[in-house]
Amino acid sequence: MPEASPEVLSATHVLEYPYTRSVGPIIGRFLTALRERRIEGVRGSDGRVIVPAVEYDPVTSEPTGDFVEVGQSGVVTTWAWVYQPRPKHPLD
Repeated sequence: MPEASPEVLSATHVLEYPYTRSVGPIIGRFLTALRERRIEGVRGSDGRVIVPAVEYDPVTSEPTGDFVEVGQSGVVTTWAWVYQPRPKHPLD
């Protein structure tokens, strides 16, 4: 007598990360300055100014230093575009 195939159970599942995130004190200050029409960066461990502000120097991994207000213009060196954001994208 042949064995019966076991019943396969299935369900639709959408993988999501339904949490909110605070921007923290460094990016928060950077975004607040943008709202006030100013551009602020932070001083890296070697003295260079990093914009947008980050908590740790990307070269040395040292904590960054003081905030520095920079000029009202600059050069965009890279950018990204989300062509088709997910239906629940937070900026829609």
